[in-house]
Amino acid sequence: QNYDLIDHLKEMGLTDLFTEKGDFSPMTFEKVIINWFKHQGTITVNEEGTEAAAMTHIGFMPLS
Repeated sequence: QNYDLIDHLKEMGLTDLFTEKGDFSPMTFEKVIINWFKHQGTITVNEEGTEAAAMTHIGFMPLS
């Protein structure tokens, strides 16, 4: 299952990450914003047991 987390993060008050107010200076010298934030997870249950995996993708866009 894929989930777009941007709206959920904004509802939690994390709005600066998606505007020019976001401070990513520890990661890059460029001025950037997050333009996509997705989470994907799977759970497999069978006779051998249960296996779960998750991955989060974050896309950055330069503001220049």
